Amino acid sequence: MSRNEFTTFAVAGVGGLGQYIAAELVAQGATVFALTRGGGNTKIPAGVTERVVDYADSQSVQDALGGVDVLVSALSGSGLRVQPALADAAKKAGVKLFVPSEYGVRTPEITWGFMLAKPKLQQRLKEIGLPYTLFFNGSFSDLGPRFGLDLPNKKATLVGSGTAPVSWTTRPDIGHFIAYILTHLPPSTLDGGIFGVEGSRHTLLEMLALVETTKLSGGKLDITHRDESEVKRAVEEKDIRALDLATIGDYLSILTDEGLCCVGEYDATHLVPDFKPLNLAQAIEKYW
Repeated sequence: MSRNEFTTFAVAGVGGLGQYIAAELVAQGATVFALTRGGGNTKIPAGVTERVVDYADSQSVQDALGGVDVLVSALSGSGLRVQPALADAAKKAGVKLFVPSEYGVRTPEITWGFMLAKPKLQQRLKEIGLPYTLFFNGSFSDLGPRFGLDLPNKKATLVGSGTAPVSWTTRPDIGHFIAYILTHLPPSTLDGGIFGVEGSRHTLLEMLALVETTKLSGGKLDITHRDESEVKRAVEEKDIRALDLATIGDYLSILTDEGLCCVGEYDATHLVPDFKPLNLAQAIEKYW
């Protein structure tokens, strides 16, 4: 597949996933800028130029986006709050395509909780006429044990049944996939497009079985199941402005048990030629 017309990219948030996206865009031959708040970000990849911005100053952001074809947001946590202003600045700066921070779960299907901000942003992008592309990848399988997994004590705590399918993908593979799609697919296909990538697909119970095989030499985990309805009720009672990490983890676990941490019908892994992302067993062996 030949290259498309997009050659200049800006990545907002180059700490976690963003650093892999930026590095892979450079590998595709693109000109890449990292939008940062300054302060000496050490995760900016080689070949990426830093542009310091003040997200509270719309003109500062607009100036930083001058000449940029595609803006990729990899912001997370409190950084998500600046995305609406980032989108407005991108529109004014003439950016041709915006990639909002999505990734883990299928956000268009979210009906409750703090992540409702993501589908609301998608609606805003439609209203201001800024073309956008969504990417989903499920769980970041290179980040090691999560979902209540306590390897040292051979215990695991799941919210719900643990039988919903989950997509498992490493961040280096996600970065490669996103960079290829953004530099090769026609703009008309990217506009409004939703693309999923996964290394492999397994339920949480299947993940735990793989852990037992690869990390415990066939030993067994003590698995506890928490009632999803009780956990959801507790999450909903929390002040959305003051969520702690445990509550955020419970919220994401509920969305996982609802099946939203699977790319499902959006799987487009096959669009990248000669691409063999690590499956979950390989990721566990390498990273956990």
